[in-house]
Amino acid sequence: MVVDEVERLPEWRSLDRDSQLELLFTALFHDAGKPATTQIDAVTGRTHSPKHAIVGMEIGRGVLRELGCDLGSRERTMGLIRYHGRPPFLLEKTEPAREVISLSWQVNHLFALSFRAG
Repeated sequence: MVVDEVERLPEWRSLDRDSQLELLFTALFHDAGKPATTQIDAVTGRTHSPKHAIVGMEIGRGVLRELGCDLGSRERTMGLIRYHGRPPFLLEKTEPAREVISLSWQVNHLFALSFRAG
C-alpha cells in the first residue's frame, strides 16, 4: 500500500530514477522489522513494535547490499527507513527544534519531506 501511495505523490514524476528507487525501497522496508519486534501488551492487548525501524533498516541494508546497490543510495535509503517514524512524535519532544536539527544531519530532509505516504 505504501509503494502505491509513493507513486501517487505529486513530486514522484519530477524525481530522477535513483531517487524514485530510494523511495520505493524505503516504502518496501520501512516496516520490515515489525514481525521480529512486535509485542502485545498483556494488560491492554495493544501491539507495539519497539525498535522496528532499526531492524527494518538492517534487513533493507542486507537486501540492497546483495542487489549491488551503491553505498550512497543504500545509506540514504537506510536513513529514511531508520527515521520514518519520527515526525509524528516531534511535538512530544521537550525541544522539537533540536530534534529536527539532529534529524537534518541524518536524513536529506528535502527528500524525506516528499515521502509523506508512510
